[in-house]
Amino acid sequence: MKPKDFEWKPGQVRIVLCLTVFLTLASLVYLHRGIGANDSAMFRVGATLCGPDLYRYDMQSKLLGSHNTPFFRAPFYAWLLRPLLRTDFAFVVFLLNLAAAAAVILLLPRSLGKYRYGLSPLIILFSPLAANFSIEQDGALALLILSLSLVAESAGYPFLAGAILALTLEKPSLFLLLPLVIAVQKRYRMLWGYVACACVLATVSLWIVGLPAIRDYINMVAQYTLAPEKMPTARGIAASLGLPPLWPILTVLAVAATVWRARTVSFKAAFCIGIVGSLFVSPQSYMHDCCMLLLPVFYFLFNGSAFQKCASALWLVPAAPLAFLFPPPWSIYTALLVALLLCSVTVATAPNPETVTAPIRGASERLSPETELPPQHNS
Repeated sequence: MKPKDFEWKPGQVRIVLCLTVFLTLASLVYLHRGIGANDSAMFRVGATLCGPDLYRYDMQSKLLGSHNTPFFRAPFYAWLLRPLLRTDFAFVVFLLNLAAAAAVILLLPRSLGKYRYGLSPLIILFSPLAANFSIEQDGALALLILSLSLVAESAGYPFLAGAILALTLEKPSLFLLLPLVIAVQKRYRMLWGYVACACVLATVSLWIVGLPAIRDYINMVAQYTLAPEKMPTARGIAASLGLPPLWPILTVLAVAATVWRARTVSFKAAFCIGIVGSLFVSPQSYMHDCCMLLLPVFYFLFNGSAFQKCASALWLVPAAPLAFLFPPPWSIYTALLVALLLCSVTVATAPNPETVTAPIRGASERLSPETELPPQHNS
C-alpha cells in the first residue's frame, strides 16, 4: 500500500509546510533568551572591527566585555555583517535567523527530495536548532546555505551549487569533509564552483585583514579557553574519557568511513553523510552546532534503513542532545549521538525502496536514491 503522502497535492504540502513554519518560529521565539543578550554581541564585534584589527584579542575583549566568545569567523563574513551596524544589529540578526529557519523548512521538499511531508512539524522537536537560535548563533543561516546548495544542484546548476556551498567557509571547521564528498561523487562542476568561490572569498578576506592578521588569529585561538569535554565530536569523546590519543584515531576512522560511503550512495545521501562526518571531526564545535544535522536527520529518518531511522529519531527526543549540560563523563552522551548517527549512515545497508515516498507533483523531477544513476564524470 502506497504511503498517503504519495498522493498529496502541492497545495496540501504547502499548507503543512506553512503550518510547520508557524509552529517552529513560534517555539523559537518563545525559547529565545533575549535579543542582544548573547552571541549577537560577538557578531557585532566582528562587524565593528572588520579590518586589520579583526583578530586582535585585546580589542575584541574590550568590546565584548563580559561576553567570553570572540569572533573567529572569516573576514568576508564580518564584511557582510557591516551594513547591519546601521540598524538595530541584534534585532536584525534575530529577524534574519527567523527568516532563514522559515526558508529551510519551505525548501525541504526540494533540498531533500522526498520525505513524509505530513510529519514536517517534527522539526519542532529538533532541540539543537532551538539551542542555536536561543543563544543568537547563526545556525539557521548556515542551514539555509546547505539547503540552497542542494536545491541548485537538484535544479541542474552544479557550479552555482558549489559557489553557494563555499559560503560555509565563514566557519570552515564545521564543514571540512563536504568538498571531499563532492570530489568522490565526481561532481566536478560543483567542485570547481566551490573552489572558484573559495578563491574569491579568500582574496577578499586577505584584502580586508592583511597577512599579519594570521598571526593575530593564531594568538587569539591560543588564548581562548576551550571545553573539549563539551564538544559533540571525536575530540569530545576523547576528552570525556581522558584518552587524548583517541581523538586522532576516531578522526581518521570517521574521515575514512565518510569518504568510503559517499562513493556508493546518491548525491543527496552523500551530502548528508558529509554533514554528519564534518561535525564529528570538527576540532571546535559545540552542541548548538548540531543544528547542522537537521538535513541528515530528516533525510535518513524517512529514506534510511531501520538502523538509520532509529539513530535519526533519537535527535527528535528533545532532552537527549542536551546531555552536554551535565559534567563529564555524562556530557559525552551528545557526542555519542553524533557518533551513532555517523555509524548508521556509513555502515548500514541501503534503504528499503518500499519505505521511500515520492516527491510531490510539480517539484523538480529527480531519481530516487535507489535508482539514481552513478555520478557522471564532469569536466
